[in-house]
Amino acid sequence: MHRQNIQSGGGQLFLFCSYLLLSPFYVFKSGGPQIADFFGVCLIGLFLWVSCVNPPMKILKANKTSLVLLYLFLLYTSMVALTNGFANGDESPLLSILFFCYNIFIFTFVITYFSNRLDYPSIFSTVRKVTVVCLLVQVVASFILPPSLSGRGLVFFNNPNQLGYFSICILSIYYLLSPISIRRGSVKEGVTGFFVIGGCLYLAFLSLSKAAIVSIVVIFLYRGWRSPFVWILFIILMSFGISHLSEIELAVKVFDRVSSIGTQSDDNLSGRGYDRIVNHPEYLLWGAGEGLTKRFVSQIGYYEIHSTWGTLLFSYGLTGLFLFCVFLYTLVRRAPISVFVYLLPLFLYGLTHQGLRFTLFWVALAFALVCSNHFRRERFKQFEVNSIINDENKAVKV
Repeated sequence: MHRQNIQSGGGQLFLFCSYLLLSPFYVFKSGGPQIADFFGVCLIGLFLWVSCVNPPMKILKANKTSLVLLYLFLLYTSMVALTNGFANGDESPLLSILFFCYNIFIFTFVITYFSNRLDYPSIFSTVRKVTVVCLLVQVVASFILPPSLSGRGLVFFNNPNQLGYFSICILSIYYLLSPISIRRGSVKEGVTGFFVIGGCLYLAFLSLSKAAIVSIVVIFLYRGWRSPFVWILFIILMSFGISHLSEIELAVKVFDRVSSIGTQSDDNLSGRGYDRIVNHPEYLLWGAGEGLTKRFVSQIGYYEIHSTWGTLLFSYGLTGLFLFCVFLYTLVRRAPISVFVYLLPLFLYGLTHQGLRFTLFWVALAFALVCSNHFRRERFKQFEVNSIINDENKAVKV
């Protein structure tokens, strides 16, 4: 019966994988729904229907702390948005509620669906392969599509920073899935992982996003520290790459871009909008809400704060930031340090860019919790095995 329930989730897995594959294809303007979101909405609808028919109470209870904190965060941000909208007679702040609801429902689906299938590594392997295919499509397309007028790569995105953020999310998701889907330490895993890092780093280079490049290097250094094989392959491929003129041109652009860190007008706290927090300390505790930025004084004018963390602090105050940070802590508190390392690039990128609305960010957070559940489960299994061995040894001595 349990196996039938597992297999009946094929429709949800199809919709989720379809979402992942289509997520980089931006047809409409940024800030609105894209093609992938059609599959995302269908996935949420199917998930809610399946959950009503067969409530996943065991999984929900096992992740109760994280979910309670997350939905408290959703409730609080919704209250701030509603208060902000009604107080100013404008409905635009209410859009933040839709974004949070959509992404948090996707998060809930991921932890519920995949935490219930830890005995089926083939399912995780499927998702992992989809992330590789998704990455490969973007890399191949980058050689076919004409370059943007700005000189920064877009591929199918509307903004080069979206491409950079996508590369970080894909890399984090890929490695968070690895402990569940493959045999650790295999040569195939090392080679595939290297090419995934290389592909993500290439897209980050192409986007010329300084935050994305620096963030991905964190995972590269961590993987290189764990396996010198990564450094060997990196040297070989770099030697091959610099023999091509196009790669030299890209390398020059990347070098100029990275070397300019700290010298441009937006490479400081005010340039990212953090000065808005200092200029309006009255919102520090409860938050000002998102939108209606004409109310505030800042070097960035009427743009939103270019930071995930700055947005959380200014828009939702210390209260919202505290709820979110404690929620993040529950994701990694029982997991190995590697889980935190694979999330760290997302957090670093969020220092200079607003990434809360990017759904793949929430997918990566969800897989961190799934990975944590996997390791907790493995420790429990090992504990049971050790208990049996100890009991047998005691029996032999008697």
